[in-house]
Amino acid sequence: PDMVEFNDGLLSHLGGTWDNPLFDGPQAIAKADLTEWQMQASRLFDSIYGEAGIAAIKDPRLCQLLDFWMQVFFACGYSKQDIFVVHVLRDPVEVALSQQQRSRDNPAFYEIGGQLVEGAALWLSLSAQALSQTRELQNYFITYPELLSNPRGVLLKLSEFLALTPDQKQIDNFCEHFVDANLHRIVSAPSLTEF
Repeated sequence: PDMVEFNDGLLSHLGGTWDNPLFDGPQAIAKADLTEWQMQASRLFDSIYGEAGIAAIKDPRLCQLLDFWMQVFFACGYSKQDIFVVHVLRDPVEVALSQQQRSRDNPAFYEIGGQLVEGAALWLSLSAQALSQTRELQNYFITYPELLSNPRGVLLKLSEFLALTPDQKQIDNFCEHFVDANLHRIVSAPSLTEF
């Protein structure tokens, strides 16, 4: 399985889902014996990244599961100093509106988020869990609008944080072919204050 499938399975095993704002991942992890899961995760991580010098993971489920994955990273030879966390910050109203749209488009998959207050609660829960689990790590914060409006500048600052020398051709390719300001589909209106 890939990382997302694995994380969905782990969340289910722990009694949660990625879109349940009441599920406390760190608390569930602290109470569970996850030895078998950690061994599976180590094999999965190794199969994906092998001997790569740098591993990057993008999965919002890490907001709930980072305490679990930290043990896996340590088992795979990483130390706290090797782990950098990049947070992409979005406006909570925009997140709630986006979740509401997803819920309307696919109600069988998105059980939570039909109401704006549910999307806002989900944003708050995932953000709080992410910040709680990363407080002792190296953190970098990017705003979503800045990523879309100034991707080159964001990547250059991010490369400084990561102490990496960026490949200009890859930055150009990313900015020209991956980042699209039209991805900012949901923009909150200043008058939208009631949930």
